[in-house]
Amino acid sequence: MHVFAPNKMWAAAFGLSPQRLFPPIVKTRPRCSIKRSPPFHLVLGISTHWTSTEAFVFFPRKSKQYARGLSWLWKGRPVYMFDGATVMMPDTQENQKAYPQNEVQRPGLGFPIARIAAIFSLSCGSVIDLAIGRYAGKGQGESTLLRTIWDVFRPGDIVLTDALLCTWAEILMLKQRGIDYVGQLHVMRKADFRRGKRLGKKDHIVRWSKPFVRWMDKESRKTLPDFLEVRECCISIEQPGFRSETIVVVTTLLDDKVFTKDDIAEIFFRRWNVELDLRCLKSVMKQA
Repeated sequence: MHVFAPNKMWAAAFGLSPQRLFPPIVKTRPRCSIKRSPPFHLVLGISTHWTSTEAFVFFPRKSKQYARGLSWLWKGRPVYMFDGATVMMPDTQENQKAYPQNEVQRPGLGFPIARIAAIFSLSCGSVIDLAIGRYAGKGQGESTLLRTIWDVFRPGDIVLTDALLCTWAEILMLKQRGIDYVGQLHVMRKADFRRGKRLGKKDHIVRWSKPFVRWMDKESRKTLPDFLEVRECCISIEQPGFRSETIVVVTTLLDDKVFTKDDIAEIFFRRWNVELDLRCLKSVMKQA
């Protein structure tokens, strides 16, 4: 007879009883035949909580495990990456209804397409949370999907995104949650380094005026501040054999003594890992 129950440490980590995570199973058959896949909420909980600062607080502060956990952080803070992609699914009526194919294709000649948006841990590459929506349509963009899953962030976290998420409303709402932002300047904005508070060469703090946020209701828009302070840094990308390129990085890490321009460039260049993580994820799942 075999009794299968979870380790008590998992239950303590999530504040749940072992019976709630994994009800004990008492069977009089071989152990290999009673193994079960863990429930989805447990896997998601482990992925969410154990890739954050809580991953090593169970170890003594002087232990090697605690020191190794601190080395996963950037300047003592967890860093996460956000990006999206599209995936194709089997051509069934249920999938076509929930995630229609490209509208320019004739019925029966295309596959259902979904948009996925994921939050990855920079330290280990695991998926912290995932949102799924239609590939096109109102309220199906990456910024909307981000707002459905950003509750996994905690004050003190840092988020890396591409230029698409470099919008006034998203940066403000992340900052109000105590989350700092790093991303490339949106193509619709132009940086003018003659304005604002100068921190160094092509490095300044500037105020962005409040725009009209279409997806908010009138009462919510009234609560927004008149401006948002951000830092803009012009970073040069130089690679042997290629033409040098400059990009402007936007961040809410305003203290140039703690976060130098080189520090901002270093953490931003790591954002490319999310592209590789998404490619790996789609390849393993055999997605187009």
